[in-house]
Amino acid sequence: MGATVCKKKKGDDFNEDVAEDEVKNAEIHQTQQKDAEEDSKIHKLLLLGPGESGKSTFWKQMRLQHGDGIPEEDRVLMVPNVRENVIVYLATLVNALTEFVPNTTLPQEDRDLMLSFKVEDNVSRFVAHLSPDSVELLTRIWRHPDVQFVWKEKGAATQVPESTAYFLDERLPAICQQDYVPTDDDCLKIRIRTTGVLRLEFQIAEEQFLLIDMGGQRSERRKWIRFFDNAVGVLFLCDIGSFDRVVFEDEKTNRVHEALELYEWIINHDSFRRSCVILFLNKVDLFNEKVQHQSLKVCFPEYDGPEHDPDAAFNYVVGKFKEKWKFDEKQFFFHATCATDTNNCEVVFTFVKEAIVKLVMGDAGVF
Repeated sequence: MGATVCKKKKGDDFNEDVAEDEVKNAEIHQTQQKDAEEDSKIHKLLLLGPGESGKSTFWKQMRLQHGDGIPEEDRVLMVPNVRENVIVYLATLVNALTEFVPNTTLPQEDRDLMLSFKVEDNVSRFVAHLSPDSVELLTRIWRHPDVQFVWKEKGAATQVPESTAYFLDERLPAICQQDYVPTDDDCLKIRIRTTGVLRLEFQIAEEQFLLIDMGGQRSERRKWIRFFDNAVGVLFLCDIGSFDRVVFEDEKTNRVHEALELYEWIINHDSFRRSCVILFLNKVDLFNEKVQHQSLKVCFPEYDGPEHDPDAAFNYVVGKFKEKWKFDEKQFFFHATCATDTNNCEVVFTFVKEAIVKLVMGDAGVF
């Protein structure tokens, strides 16, 4: 007998392809469902606020306490930033002598050296040859009475960060060592503007969190909106310690005023109708110190409370933010913070966790 050959009917290949596609689609759908279920267990938190508000410092605190810490390789990458920042900020103060102390007694050779640092390559060359002799030179310039006058009395006009004193007073000998590696405090205090997006996943008391930090400068804010969906919490930071300073973008707008305007936009955004928005009035330690010799009227001319009273001044600033809050007063959350204080940040984040978890449980009908 001859062998029987079975021929496929027309359309069999098509049907097999369809069946195969259906299986693949089912697998993809199942994977997407699983991913969605996993994502729903993670509480997404956004760190928002204007530039220089301390968001990145807060993010680094959380990384140190609840993440994998700051690896050695990342610290090594920070070394040029630390050294160059110290030199540039000191040079900025010295160059401001022309305006604020025209008859300065700082030696001309020191002024010429600092003036040369307006050229970036000169900074890099100087940093590459730091030594114990550099410590003596930089310390002498930093401690000169005229430079100290500019720092203490005119610092706001120079845009030099407050952390500059920490590095020049306490860390200069270490920074000038060839084997220098930034400590935790150095990492927290160094100013590196955030560009792009930083993410940190961590767990506290069996609750999973994803903390997202984005640059606060005006040019970076256009990136924010694509991360707004499904955020259960917004941690909004305002640097009240800079109530006497202006934003670097236009050098006219007061930093606290900029934060107030941005806060109002955030709390009224449709994406956050069901989110927990918590206001952090950051750098309160610096605020309390400044208010004792600087009037709050430089920020709020209409302020009529007692002068040089940190509590009265702080409550007034809180009131300004509260005026923007048009919702249930019980949902107006704020905290005074110091982002470089590990213990302070830990206490504050415990509150954040409880507020977020309560919000999530409330949506689930538990409360």
